[in-house]
This record gives sequence, C-alpha cells and structure tokens, in this order.
Amino acid sequence: MVLCDLYYGNSPWEIDPRSSLKRSLKRAREELGLEFRSSFELEFYLIKDRKPLDSGVCFDSSSFYDNQVIEEIVNLSRDVGIQPLRIMKEYGPGQFETDILHKEALRSADEVVLFKEVARQVARRHGVEANFMPKPFNRLAGSGLHLNLSAWRGGRNAFYNPTDRYGMSELAYGFIAGIMEHAKALTALVAPTVNSYKRLVPGSGPRPR
Repeated sequence: MVLCDLYYGNSPWEIDPRSSLKRSLKRAREELGLEFRSSFELEFYLIKDRKPLDSGVCFDSSSFYDNQVIEEIVNLSRDVGIQPLRIMKEYGPGQFETDILHKEALRSADEVVLFKEVARQVARRHGVEANFMPKPFNRLAGSGLHLNLSAWRGGRNAFYNPTDRYGMSELAYGFIAGIMEHAKALTALVAPTVNSYKRLVPGSGPRPR
C-alpha cells in the first residue's frame, strides 16, 4: 500500500481527502496557531461463512483464547508504526474494537487506512473477513469509527483548562458548539452511505457518538 496525495496536473486534486486535510491543518496552523492531534477507535467484525466468527458478548475474554487473527493484527500493526492502546471485545458476536494512540492529525488519519488494510490482509490469510461496514448484520450491533480530537498551541492542549468545572477551555466549548451547530451537514461526510444510516436508527446497538 502507498499513501500519497492525488494531483490533477501540477496541483493537488481539490477533492482528494488527504490533500483537503493538509490544507485545513495548514490553515489552522497559520491563522489560529493551532496544531491538531487525533486518535481513532475502530470497530469491526470478524466474519466467516457470512456469520460472526464467535458468539462472545461484550468484554468476553474467551473470544481471545484461540483467536490468532486478533493477535496477528495487533502485532503487524505495531510493525508498520501503529500503536494500538488496547483491543477489546465489542457488543456484537465476532465484533472487536481497537483504540489507536493519538498522533498528529494527518498521520492519525493515515493510520486508519493502514490498520484497515492490515486487518483485512491478516484476516484473509486465516480464511476470515475483517468487516468495517457500519451495519453488516441487520439484527446485530453496528460498528463505529470514533474520532477523538484535541487542539494544541505552544506544546499545550488548547482544549484544557484546569480551573474549569469540566476541565475545558473556552476554545473547547466553542469547538463543540460548532460541531453541534453543523452536525446535520457533517452527517453527509461521516455517514455517507445507505449502510451508514442503518446504523443510526434506534436499536442498532451502542449509541453513535
């Protein structure tokens, strides 16, 4: 796999997601003096013969006893520079979650792509599918991709205020308010497919956040 920027002629392609992120990060740095860091929580199913690989429930440690797929995914992820903080059994049978260490935003986004590729290749070697669809099964919990963000200025977390009741700065409150104000429009980006909306309906499993 090669991670790269897409060009149209001699200029970055306007709708290339990676180039768009780089432009946004540059603007935040130059206009606001802010550097963004992020981390992701990836939920996925291991599937064999169109069924979940195991019948384990949430936090069921027995799902790891003989599961060489998960162990190999974690080890290979580390080999390519990804730092999984933990991997745990999720709500659905055969469903897992991996939390990745926060890093500079562009690298963090790249690691989501890398992790998915690692998981799919490892699973395939074991005759299993690593499925990251939001809702692969109608009657089982959906899978999410949770994004955690922080803004930094001068080496300090600009979202943090130790004297605030909730430990948050005015910048953090404003940032959250902006997300809430534009939440409906953002849905077009964060839930872009029909399958995405199947996860958002009541009863789909853990509440999207």
